Amino acid sequence: SAACASGIIAVATAARRIATGECDTMLVLSVDIINEFILKGFGGMGALDPERCRPFDRQRRGVSLGDGAAAIVLTAHERDSIGIRVAGYAGANDACHVTGPDYEGLGLGLAATRAIAHAGLQLTDIDLIHLHATGTQANDKSEAIGLGNAWSHVADKTPPAFGSKSQTGHTLGAAGGIESLLTIAGLERSCVPKNIGLETLGCDKRLDLPTTIRKLTRANHALKIASGFGGVQGAAVFSA
Repeated sequence: SAACASGIIAVATAARRIATGECDTMLVLSVDIINEFILKGFGGMGALDPERCRPFDRQRRGVSLGDGAAAIVLTAHERDSIGIRVAGYAGANDACHVTGPDYEGLGLGLAATRAIAHAGLQLTDIDLIHLHATGTQANDKSEAIGLGNAWSHVADKTPPAFGSKSQTGHTLGAAGGIESLLTIAGLERSCVPKNIGLETLGCDKRLDLPTTIRKLTRANHALKIASGFGGVQGAAVFSA
């Protein structure tokens, strides 16, 4: 368990075992179930939005929780592939607070740049990003700053980025698996979905957040990032 980064770290762990020749095919399952303990925990932190969450919006008030599960098959056999590769993966840890992120997004930015380097790519090769995007003040702010800083050396803005928790809710340990599939769907459809609930941007403007569906002229590489309590950060690059 790596809290809410568990799903993406599970994908990376499976990909690594295949890459080292330990296994030919692996099934990655990501699942989490909301219970009273979890609800009271998030409520006690004042982190729940009483309505649908609005990641990165100026009026955001917290997360919306959800149940969910995902199943992903990774294989070394090209004949069985859908044409998407786990090209790179990496992690980092803020190690600064039990539940809060590093306010400058240092660990998240480090995980992202490490994953891109592990894939043998440059930051300018990434065509879209699926964000963690919980809707809390602290997470959204640090995520935007961390990615903005990471891309500031090569561009004024990040690649177009989106989150999906305003539709699915935050599925906690399952989120990385579910959102990896949505990242892959973005590559397959050559588009970035609009950020539902985002009306007035309330974070670093260097994070490019489409408010309408954006078609991509190039859809080769996508970055998925995830964060968890304790400061754990995970990232994976999917390539078409």
